Amino acid sequence: PAPTIAHYLLGFSLTKPASEDLPDPSQRATCLHTILDLLRRDNRAFDAFDGYSSSMLVQRPRLAERCQHLVYHLCSDPVTSEVTMRYLRARENYFFTQMSTTPAIIVPDLRDNDSEDLGAAGLYNPVKVYAQMHARAWLWRSTALELHTLVLQDSRSRAKLIAEWLVGDASQQVGGDGAADSDVFSILPGKSAQGFLDSRMRLLALFDSLRQAYRDSSIALERQHQETEREYLADQANALAMDADDGAAVSYDQASPEYLSTGMLDIDINSCVVVNERGCAVYDLHALVALLGQAERLLEASGQLSASATRQSVHATIRRVVIRCFFANQERELFFAYASALRGWKEIAEIAVTSAWDKIEIGGRVGREQTAFQLLRGLAQVVAELDPVYNTGTASSNVRGWWVDAPTAEQELRHTDLLTALSSTLTLFTERLSSEWTRAGALTRASLTMNKPGVSGQSRQLPPAIDSKLPVEPLLEAWKLLVGAALTPAAQSSLQLRGNVYSAMLHFLSGVRKLAAAEAEDTPSMSSVGPQHHLSKNKLLSGALSILANSTLGDRLLESVSADAADASDAWKTVAFSLLDALTTLFTAEARPNRVVQFLARKNFLASFVGSILRREDQAIRSTLHPDPASLNPLYIYEAKMAFFLRLAQRQDGAEKLMENGILDVLADCGFLDLKPNAGSDGGAATNYADAFIPARAERYHQLLMPALNLLLALVTRIGRDNQTLWLKAARFVSQHFGALESILKEAAIPANPLSIALLTEAKAITSLVFYIARQRAVVEREATLAGSGYVGVGSLHLPMLALLPKFCTSSNWIKRLMTTNDVERAQAQISAASVAGSLSSDGNDGVKDPDLSSGSVKEIKQTLFGHQACELVDAIIQNTLAYAQAITEQPVGVSSVEAARSFRPAFAWSIEHSRESDYVPSLATLASFARRSVSQIERARRIRQEKLRLAKNSAEMTTADVRKVIAASPYVELSDDLNTTQMRALASVLLLQQAQRVARTTATLVSALEQALVLLWRHLSFFTSQSAADASDLYSTGPVSSRPQPSPMTAPSEQEREMLKSDASISLPPLLASLSELQFTNDEVPNAATHTSFIQMLVRRIKDLVLRDGSDADPLGFANSNSNSDSESDSEQEEEPGRTSMIRTRHSHGANDNDSSDSESDEVMGESEGGSDGEDKDDKQIGEEGKDSNKDDDEDYFVGDLDDRSDQETHEKPSGKQPKNKALSEKEILRAQKKEKKSGVVYMSRVPPFMKPAKVRHLLEKYAEIGRIYLVEEDEKRRKRRLKSGGNRRKQFVEGWIEFRNKKYAKSVASMLNNTPMGGKKHGFYHDDLWNLKYLPKFKWRHLTEQLASEKAAREQKLQSEISQSRKELEEYMKNVEKAKMLSGMRAKKEAQAKR
Repeated sequence: PAPTIAHYLLGFSLTKPASEDLPDPSQRATCLHTILDLLRRDNRAFDAFDGYSSSMLVQRPRLAERCQHLVYHLCSDPVTSEVTMRYLRARENYFFTQMSTTPAIIVPDLRDNDSEDLGAAGLYNPVKVYAQMHARAWLWRSTALELHTLVLQDSRSRAKLIAEWLVGDASQQVGGDGAADSDVFSILPGKSAQGFLDSRMRLLALFDSLRQAYRDSSIALERQHQETEREYLADQANALAMDADDGAAVSYDQASPEYLSTGMLDIDINSCVVVNERGCAVYDLHALVALLGQAERLLEASGQLSASATRQSVHATIRRVVIRCFFANQERELFFAYASALRGWKEIAEIAVTSAWDKIEIGGRVGREQTAFQLLRGLAQVVAELDPVYNTGTASSNVRGWWVDAPTAEQELRHTDLLTALSSTLTLFTERLSSEWTRAGALTRASLTMNKPGVSGQSRQLPPAIDSKLPVEPLLEAWKLLVGAALTPAAQSSLQLRGNVYSAMLHFLSGVRKLAAAEAEDTPSMSSVGPQHHLSKNKLLSGALSILANSTLGDRLLESVSADAADASDAWKTVAFSLLDALTTLFTAEARPNRVVQFLARKNFLASFVGSILRREDQAIRSTLHPDPASLNPLYIYEAKMAFFLRLAQRQDGAEKLMENGILDVLADCGFLDLKPNAGSDGGAATNYADAFIPARAERYHQLLMPALNLLLALVTRIGRDNQTLWLKAARFVSQHFGALESILKEAAIPANPLSIALLTEAKAITSLVFYIARQRAVVEREATLAGSGYVGVGSLHLPMLALLPKFCTSSNWIKRLMTTNDVERAQAQISAASVAGSLSSDGNDGVKDPDLSSGSVKEIKQTLFGHQACELVDAIIQNTLAYAQAITEQPVGVSSVEAARSFRPAFAWSIEHSRESDYVPSLATLASFARRSVSQIERARRIRQEKLRLAKNSAEMTTADVRKVIAASPYVELSDDLNTTQMRALASVLLLQQAQRVARTTATLVSALEQALVLLWRHLSFFTSQSAADASDLYSTGPVSSRPQPSPMTAPSEQEREMLKSDASISLPPLLASLSELQFTNDEVPNAATHTSFIQMLVRRIKDLVLRDGSDADPLGFANSNSNSDSESDSEQEEEPGRTSMIRTRHSHGANDNDSSDSESDEVMGESEGGSDGEDKDDKQIGEEGKDSNKDDDEDYFVGDLDDRSDQETHEKPSGKQPKNKALSEKEILRAQKKEKKSGVVYMSRVPPFMKPAKVRHLLEKYAEIGRIYLVEEDEKRRKRRLKSGGNRRKQFVEGWIEFRNKKYAKSVASMLNNTPMGGKKHGFYHDDLWNLKYLPKFKWRHLTEQLASEKAAREQKLQSEISQSRKELEEYMKNVEKAKMLSGMRAKKEAQAKR
């Protein structure tokens, strides 16, 4: 342990060796100073190959090696590292000086040397060569360590100096006192590169010189070996020539048995192998000679060497073995030094392109891109060579090199190992180039945006930002090299080498797609950078495809990758499937069927991939769900395979091939999908697994389930239209894994359980899948027939599906259950999402604190990327569930196909008064609450969209910090350091426009969900308030949910409950309907805005017809009517809304019948009066008739003196027969009426005491505040007749009413004060003990009431016309049948008469 005597001799402190600085050489000279002086000696410019150079690396390479090794040891040792590196850095900038003055060329190129006597020249002395290689290896490793340390210490200038020197052009001068690179790198004067493709990077020059030195030294060593054997084994060669078989040749392959054969000596020379001081395994020649001598003495003692020829043969064998072992040691040491130097080069190259990459500023981003490409191309050329040392031919060209002798098997094995090590560096170079292309994409977006007219206040075009400047042809050449590298003999013999090349190809394809996608994002604006530039990137993709499609390389590559995907080891299977995914995407550009799909099907690989999930992988995948799994590789392989299958399923041919090979059967039978861990089974996974390498069990199960669900959804959407087999198999999947799917839905619905992004994603996929299957009548009817046998399937998920709505539709309290489960989500929870807006599930008004997240209130959580993602998932769950509810109401089972068109199966409970999050079964109140929240969200989304559009057009108003936040919040764009302020503002403008478009899409989703909710609300109200609900028990007892008992809220309402529902609906729905009536959309917000607006208004009118009508017992859904009535009503709706899509028309056509049931509703208008007497009923009727005459136009909304103030005049005289026309109101009068209406308020009276009339109501209330109009609803005519038949009073009764107050403040106060209090009056008065039942209606005006009455009138007239038309059709049909019957009877009688003859 430190300190030792060595530390003292080197100058380190004995008390504080790890912190105290080294002494100055002027104060105390140490051994370290002497060593550094030796390494520093003669650092001026020199001829790299001067045999008389004073450079220690040339003259004393062994000493230089040991000195560099010592420096590396001191820099890497934990005790001496900091002190040593600080001294070397401060005193003389040691590392940069050594790198810039060390000769790059180790030995001259053998192809330029005409000398035949290589050994005499001494240039290729293997001892000197591998000593220089080791010295460079230690220097490069020390420099890599120094460069990484500088980056960590943020010493930018020093790190920049070393990094830029490494990637700089070797033909340029270093500057200062450094040597000229033209000397160090043997570049001739005046031969500097003209372009970056012709330049010689120093890092690659070091690599090339190292390979050249090893190649030439190996060749020289082999020639010396041959000459030595010819010199010392000439007699043996002649003897062997006489004894050998014809055609035999001497083998110099060390792997062959004859190479080191000992003949009759019979010894094991491997027993003499030792490891030398460098770590290389060599033969101990002293031990070998002793062993050979001992064997010779044994032979002589046994008398076997008595013959002279035998003795000579044994001596020749001993000489041959010693010579060959000597040269074998030289070759092994040379290769070991070469491998050590390559590892050092690999370290410094990887540090340069990772941690020190951003310190390279030569040429900016374009310079870094060119550097990455040069490194990629240079190393790819090496990996793609058939023989990486002796030949320059590549796998694609199959051209042999200049040295014709083939390498031995041992050499091939060694170099395969080296290429395997370098292949990871190749992957790193490709990944770096791909990341630079990502930055180029951001710059391209900025360049395109800066030249858009009107963006960011630009009035003139700006010069385009520099994007990718790499020409297409070299890129295609690099792609061809990568493909060839995967097909070389070395790659085919090494799975790791082949896998790393696959990874490099993946990064290359990913970068090309990102660059092309960024530049194709805005085609019209490409004129600023030239159309040819845009086409060139398309040419890049098409060229990469052409290389594979127009040669045998494509099929050979697919064969290799598919074989690895099927049979390779765990880690490389994942890479192989990922590459197949990328190649499938590349081949998708072809117009023909996908080549990958055809190849896999033809070679039977696809069937193997599908079948192996169940045959070989099921048990291994099950093991990954154990609490402490041994390996997660099976999980990663499964994910990669399913991602590839999902890519195939996105095209028709791929989806069909997957179906043919039984993918749905395999997924249905997979046992691991049933192993869902229970909630909380991880025991606090949020904390225990926060810093663990292995994810929680729930997260692992999520990684298994979601690929299967996504693949199933892709298949049913791609080929599931009329494919009944697919739907039955999809239903079987749900049945087989019912327990897991139901558990997920229940966990999402239970308020006590935490919510995660994974759980919401699973619930979204399940609800979507169940919705798709529920629309298939054949599947639903099949499940209905199996319901009594214990079968569980899609129908059994009915209640768990609907239970999600109360939890997510009624409030935002679900966000309190939200928690992060991994580092990515925790990081997203801290990032503000600039595009958060308009979620269906959020209203932006909650302020509940969240204990799991530190972002504060629920509203703050929603404004993060994490919260926004969760809101979008909940939105999708709501929309899927509403769509499912609508589908299941239109797919009743247990009825004939004819009755199915008129049948209705409710999915919501009838209660409309209260909507609670704790409800298990959703009700009409849930739909109403969701509709209210949706209206609020639409308005908020409008405001956010307008603000984003404003900022996009005026981005100069934003601060630089805000601009950076906008760019950082986008998950699609990486903020590049190369963007200036103008470019960042332009890019922010594009992102803001994209966010505004995203808000518009969210608004469209909101509108669609709102329409679904309103349709469900209308149809359920129609059903529950009609006589059909009384006979609906059979609709609850049949269908896919019949296997489970129905909860009590889902029972049909009684007569009394129906009356209660009508009363509650008339109180709670008018404000909602009023806000819905005010909704108006534009085409910028919602496509086909006019169609959506008219459709919502039509639904509002129909709901008003139900809520504000007299409540008769007619059949509003038309269950008792014939089918043609529904058809005629559908036709009338289509005429009213010609722009509506066929889907919406079909969706709502079953409930299109009008809900008014009585033509006597004109008698309900009981009047509006300011005074009154017993005869005011007739006056009110007359006023009603006057309103009818004066409002014949359907667009007129005035009713009962809506805007004129005639009610203030006390006119009780009976009008004459002919009434004058209403006088048109002036603009001033209209403004006055609107002002008066805005100030007024309406109170709803839910119960009117028996025989109380409007005059009495006015009399009792006008003492509290000024009363305007009063409207009381007369009892239903049928109810009145029943009352009279049972002996009741013939006086008129009223059931409910509305009272208008001139001041809404007084209206609210009066309703609050008098509700549930005695009416009072005279002590013995008839109404003294009756209670007031008053409720103030916020945002409800008198015109809403009159609009409803006018709507009812129009509906009655339309229904009457429809019935007349239907009767006419039935009569015509009947007459046709009569005529037809007569004709048939005549024909029959005629035939009978003829038969009798």
